[in-house]
Amino acid sequence: MSRFVRLIIAAAFFGVMFSGMAMALEKPRVLILPFEINAEYDRNYLQTEILKILTDHIQKSGAEVIPGKMLSGENHGEIRNAGIRAGASYVIWGSSTWSGEDQYKITAKILEVDSTGEPRSFSSEGKGGENLLPLVQELSRKLASAIIKQDKVAEIIVVGNKRIETDAIKRKIKTEPGDVYIPDRLSKDLSSIYSMGYFDDIRVTAKSTEKGKVIEFHIQETPTIREVLITGSDAYDDEEIKKEMTIKPGSNFNVFKIKREVRRIESMFKEKDYHNVVVSYKIEPLENNQANLQIIIEQGEEVLVQKIEFQGNKMFSNEELQDLKMKQPGIEGWFPFSWLLDDSELGEMDTTEEGFFSFITGSGELKPETLSNDTAKLNAFYRNHGFMDARIGEPEIDFRKDGIYIKIKINEGPRFKVGSIDITGDLILPKEEILAQLKIQNEEYVDMGLLRKDILILTDIYADQGYFYADIYPRPNKDTEKLVADITFVIKKGKPVYFEKIIISGNTNTRDKVIRRELPVVEQELYSGSELKRGIRNLNRLDFFEDIKVDTLKGSADDRLILKINAPDKPTGTFTFGAGYSSQDNLFGNASVSERNLFGRGQ
Repeated sequence: MSRFVRLIIAAAFFGVMFSGMAMALEKPRVLILPFEINAEYDRNYLQTEILKILTDHIQKSGAEVIPGKMLSGENHGEIRNAGIRAGASYVIWGSSTWSGEDQYKITAKILEVDSTGEPRSFSSEGKGGENLLPLVQELSRKLASAIIKQDKVAEIIVVGNKRIETDAIKRKIKTEPGDVYIPDRLSKDLSSIYSMGYFDDIRVTAKSTEKGKVIEFHIQETPTIREVLITGSDAYDDEEIKKEMTIKPGSNFNVFKIKREVRRIESMFKEKDYHNVVVSYKIEPLENNQANLQIIIEQGEEVLVQKIEFQGNKMFSNEELQDLKMKQPGIEGWFPFSWLLDDSELGEMDTTEEGFFSFITGSGELKPETLSNDTAKLNAFYRNHGFMDARIGEPEIDFRKDGIYIKIKINEGPRFKVGSIDITGDLILPKEEILAQLKIQNEEYVDMGLLRKDILILTDIYADQGYFYADIYPRPNKDTEKLVADITFVIKKGKPVYFEKIIISGNTNTRDKVIRRELPVVEQELYSGSELKRGIRNLNRLDFFEDIKVDTLKGSADDRLILKINAPDKPTGTFTFGAGYSSQDNLFGNASVSERNLFGRGQ
């Protein structure tokens, strides 16, 4: 019988036993009144916190909680009547008294509604806000025990574990010493321990003692893996697969980790186009609680994409969608003119159908991340041609013996023409001058890619005037009847930003002043995007540095910016040597040394 089946039977046994016990005990109803807060400072927020903790613990003990309203005074008859009106078996109320800033005493009282006796009182004292939570939790346990009239958990013991530490197992157990003994919670603890994946069998027993119940978790650990065996792989060597696995000889048997290894191995084969691969595993039990792990691979045949089908496309043909470009009319659409005049920024779909030279070109290979990127490209292609509401569905992939078939559903939606173009918000130049810079107004149909470029143009204009954090976005207004979209660029310039500090790093030879003199921007001056770009071009022109990286960080205030320039030096010196022989001079030679950046001074 497998350990999983044994666990199910054990859980079922616990369920039947515990449900019988729950039915035998009538679920008590408890009315909890807000606690009175007595403090020099405002601590009324504690009413909510105390009520929340009490409610949580008493509900977990098996009682039903009824929230109530605070009563004036402490008249037991009035409190008992409130419990009767609420249909409660018990009423809990109390107070929290603070002396100074961090000393407190919490008193809780519990009254049995059907009894004529006096209420029972529980109190705890503490110091420091960090101790308040555990103190209220302990008080909650005492109240729950008084209500349910069940045994407390005196101790929790874990036995049978050899490799897995006891503390690691106990962290999975929610039942704690001092809690009310609730069999249903022990069943959940059993399942929680099993979820660790290191145990073959778990049993729970409870012994009655004078101090309460002693709970024992009897653990039988899973075997240790002695050897990992691979069978059925032609695409990879066995050692290549083992190298990618995290499970090694000596590892604990863990069914969840093994299943992750199976998925990882399947991904390895799919990367080599074995998309019909099936990976399974088998455990061979050995002596001394050990076992061999056998990975069984049915790799199948290599399969490639045979067909990419589009559904719902009306404006563009399948060929246009795969190439991600519209066919041009007339001679411009003929080859080679169509190739020479191609100005598509999206390129073409990287996922393609199998071709004659696929073994050379790699056509027909399926990579999930590439296909996902192609879907995004299709969406951008439609939106760049006026289809502002176009939606591209998730590709449907059908793996067959003869290959892979991909279906992509498209909802084109209406196509919008460009209407009026306007700018609103914080203008730093005349509106006409700014509008003249925008490219979208020259288009017939709305082009979202061109809109993004226009945003960058506007951003550069404002950045040149120091508005580094300017917020610019287009607000389209679509007329679904006329199929026209009016576009308004909204501009919030924010505060002008100044260079607080310029930090230069990476230059081990070139002196900082050589770099700074090439920068037309200086500290405490207004930010300028064009001046910064010109400075970086100047540094690249020196040819002293490997790869210049520029980063901007927020400064000490909203209108301050820190500029970081990383400019690692590259070799700038040369050494040449030559030798020769002539009948007149006999043997001769020459040597020269040059340095373009002597002593890092840029000379």
